[in-house]
Amino acid sequence: MDIQQPSIEVRERSSSRFTKFRVIKNLVVISSTFLMLFTAYDGLSMLQSTMNKEHNIGTISQAVVYAGFCISSMLLPKYVIKRLGCRITILIAAVLFIPYIAANFYPNWLTMMPSAFLLGIGSSLIWGAQCTYFNESALIYCTLTARDEVRKYNIESTQNSTEAHFSARESNATSVEYLAAGNSNATSVDDLSANNSNRQSVEQLSVENLNSNYNHFYENSQDLISTPQIKAKFKGDTLPEKTEIPPRRGSYSVNKRFRVSAVCSDLGKSVEERLGIGAKNQMSPLPTVTGKTRSISAPSYNPNENGGNAIASRQNRESYYKVPRKSTGYIDALQRFAGLESITARFFGFHGLVFHSAQVWSNLVSYYILQGGNHVNATVNLTCFCGSEFCNSQPECVGVSAGGVNEDLRYLLSGVSVILAVIGVILVLILLDPLQTEKEPVKFNFNVLLATFRNCKKLEQISLIPISLYIGMIQGFYTADFTKSFIGCAWGSSYVGIVTVFYGMACAFAATLSGFLVKYIGRIPIFLTAQLVNIGISVFMMLWVPDPNHPTMFFVTATLCGIVTGVYWAQIPAFYGVLFKKDEEAAFGCYYVCSSLGWLIPFLISNYICTSVKIYILLTVSTLGILGYLITERIYFKRKNQISLRYA
Repeated sequence: MDIQQPSIEVRERSSSRFTKFRVIKNLVVISSTFLMLFTAYDGLSMLQSTMNKEHNIGTISQAVVYAGFCISSMLLPKYVIKRLGCRITILIAAVLFIPYIAANFYPNWLTMMPSAFLLGIGSSLIWGAQCTYFNESALIYCTLTARDEVRKYNIESTQNSTEAHFSARESNATSVEYLAAGNSNATSVDDLSANNSNRQSVEQLSVENLNSNYNHFYENSQDLISTPQIKAKFKGDTLPEKTEIPPRRGSYSVNKRFRVSAVCSDLGKSVEERLGIGAKNQMSPLPTVTGKTRSISAPSYNPNENGGNAIASRQNRESYYKVPRKSTGYIDALQRFAGLESITARFFGFHGLVFHSAQVWSNLVSYYILQGGNHVNATVNLTCFCGSEFCNSQPECVGVSAGGVNEDLRYLLSGVSVILAVIGVILVLILLDPLQTEKEPVKFNFNVLLATFRNCKKLEQISLIPISLYIGMIQGFYTADFTKSFIGCAWGSSYVGIVTVFYGMACAFAATLSGFLVKYIGRIPIFLTAQLVNIGISVFMMLWVPDPNHPTMFFVTATLCGIVTGVYWAQIPAFYGVLFKKDEEAAFGCYYVCSSLGWLIPFLISNYICTSVKIYILLTVSTLGILGYLITERIYFKRKNQISLRYA
């Protein structure tokens, strides 16, 4: 009976020309592209309030970027990805990064604002396509891994079956010679019976081995979908509880597998009767064995075939049953949940490592370029209230970054950034492979554009909105407020880059480590640990008064913020990929709508409320987010159990 699994068949076609090496290569290419693009962009974004402080163009352009990100995430990713495919979408999105970076050569309203909106559109497309590509690649990689395991297992099974076959033939030959020698010595029937009186009966041995070995198969099988009952349930058919298997005359399995060396313990019966060689020339039927397998009846026995009355040893008969049936090659998705989740988490974790390392490289580039140009920072006003007490009503403190950047340094920094972005585009154009089944016929209509909005109505998605919002808020808080309220106010704007290096390193490390830890301890302990760290750092920032004489605390605080950001940033998209496998483009679009709103909020409220209020808001949103996440995990757990019971 064939198995109807359209989704798996599509994946197999998609993975037919892929190898594990190509999957990993594409993962590295996409991550390297992100590294180039965001190394070019992040350094400039951290310096917008310094480089483009005139008329507040830099800060407003950042708000426009995330406004464009939010709008396009809600409308475009699903349609564009289905229409063009992930590879072309990533290529177009990478090109859209270049205008905003180049606009920093001559920043004004006409160049910065349109290019900022284009950058927002490109960001939504590239993140949606990246998540979809990684999700599909993880499934392909899991399929290839399972296929290799099946092939390896089938080879071993074939070898074991062959060995068992030849062993049985040798044993049969030995038994024939032994019986012939015994007959030549005219051994009596009573002597044979007495010698074998303590051995188990054929019926007992057969029942024992059928139960033990078929139970062994079902307990250890990785391909439960290939069993008759599961196949029938999957296709909607039914099988009778007990099905008689007709004997197959002349087959090795019929004539060999039930031959045992033991004979009946009834001394009053003749050898012919004990072996079932009578008028009907067949063994008595075995008792019906029921359990996890179909009911099995004893096949007929032909004494004139394969050595006549030759009897195989019990050891050979048991070795036959210990070789499970060959797998059909289709692996039940329920049996692969843990493996797929682990691979997805590791893919996103590796990408998080590379992506967040862009924070390190971009800030190192900007730091050394600016320091090498004899840039003089404004004197820090020690009378300012810095840290959580910082408010934008103190103009003398806001002016710590005054002085800007001279034109030569602007041209050098912008030129290096443009070159890096162009390298990212070239990587996608030359090295990235398209997914074979990624393009789908889709019409441009209002329903397709609102698919993201409809996906946000799902209960799981609603529960994940707060934590998705928080991922953007904590990154926006660091960019817009922490660098200004803590670092710039208390220590000076020239140290923003070097402190942010530690923030980026912590993000990369946490994103990668969390991806590997998911395999061993699961998602929930990782998220709970991150939330505890988040609460601790929020309380610390409320109580801490930044002091430039103790610079270590700046690095420690930035590192802890990076750990929380890295864990949430890497694992929430991976969880989206597991939850919304059937509509992943819309799901990731909804995620990035929430994330971009989180980015936008800190820039909008930055000039109107004090830092302490912002920390309270962050703590509230993160608490609601972790509660919503736990609710979603509960829903997912119940749904997975229901599916498991349905096919059990």
